[in-house]
Amino acid sequence: MNRRQALKTGAAVAVTATLGFPMTAKADDSELLALEREFLDIRAKASAAEEKADNLTGELPDWVWGDQDGKMPGEGGFPSGDRLPALKTWSKGAKEATWGIFQGDKTVMQAVNRVIEGRFAKLEKHNAKIEAINNERGITAAENEAARLWKLVEKIRDKIKDTPANGLEGVAVKLRIADPYPGEPDQELIVSALKDTERLTGGAA
Repeated sequence: MNRRQALKTGAAVAVTATLGFPMTAKADDSELLALEREFLDIRAKASAAEEKADNLTGELPDWVWGDQDGKMPGEGGFPSGDRLPALKTWSKGAKEATWGIFQGDKTVMQAVNRVIEGRFAKLEKHNAKIEAINNERGITAAENEAARLWKLVEKIRDKIKDTPANGLEGVAVKLRIADPYPGEPDQELIVSALKDTERLTGGAA
């Protein structure tokens, strides 16, 4: 039986009782339980907003994507906005290489600059069209909403981590939130749960 199954079946109650959890009176973990409900609610909304953005993006026309797989100026295609830093690095390197080859020939350098600047102008125009269609179709709004909600999820997660558990229920909240996906446990939450266990059992964990 894994940890998730133990928590679901109630076997964790017997296990933690042997570690010395106070079982004579019900500990008040209402704050952590409320945070867990809020966490799950906001996480579901964040996932829905992210899925909406992905679905809307998948409906974009082919011209948006262009021919952008790693191509640089002169090779065709329009890199997306997030490739601009790489493109600027490329242009700087191209200028330096050209300067070295032609020993600072101003005529050649001016020609190179015109090509690069023209390329950037086309790229900026293309990205402006993408931004416009993203706004028109609600993609930008959906992405912003997803980002806002995921930040809120992280904030609630931090509250759960930093809120001391008063008993088994509170520890269980941290363990459930720490293990949302198989094989990807949240180590900070697990450590927080272990510290609570040590505190509640007088260091017996």
